[in-house]
Amino acid sequence: MANPPASQPLIEGAVRLANAFGAVADGDGRWRRALVSDVDPRDCDVILDVRCGHGALTTALAEAAPKAIVMGLDHRPEALARTRAKAAQTGVTLHLIDGHARDVGSYVNELRPTKIICALSAEDDPADRRNILGALRAALAPRGTLHLVEATGQSPPLLTRLLGADPAPDDAKAVLMMDMMRQAGFVGVMNLGLFPGQGVMVRLLRGAAP
Repeated sequence: MANPPASQPLIEGAVRLANAFGAVADGDGRWRRALVSDVDPRDCDVILDVRCGHGALTTALAEAAPKAIVMGLDHRPEALARTRAKAAQTGVTLHLIDGHARDVGSYVNELRPTKIICALSAEDDPADRRNILGALRAALAPRGTLHLVEATGQSPPLLTRLLGADPAPDDAKAVLMMDMMRQAGFVGVMNLGLFPGQGVMVRLLRGAAP
């Protein structure tokens, strides 16, 4: 077998570097893809995206499992309007709910989600987060999973933006959130790491209902 040209490693390295720099421009797409992969939507799932924002994640979940029941919850009319428009653009079916994270149980009624995704806001104080986690735990079906998204406020270092997730040890805020999740009754709590977002680092956390 002939040896590869001496220039081939240089070409392959250049391609990898170009792909990495392209990922920087991808903004918060990296963490969103990692989250969809972790949620692992199935057609039998009932999925609730709490604080669904502009709907990019909600529609991605529905696209991944077209037969699943996918709900988006947000108390901001403009967020629901953007999510509705995103769903129409992508051709998926979403069930949108006007409401607050702390009252999630009153909206899902007997349709208990098997998977819940919730974005944590910087405006949530510790008491707010405990109340929200308690409401999410009560709404989640047995053996269902909770997936938390937390923007840390840190600017992502260049290498992290190039290479993807940062498997750094749990910092104090992550440990606090994981303790709150356990206190709310979640088991198997994990910090999945930090991912580059739009000007911030995004932490993904996971827990499950017994």
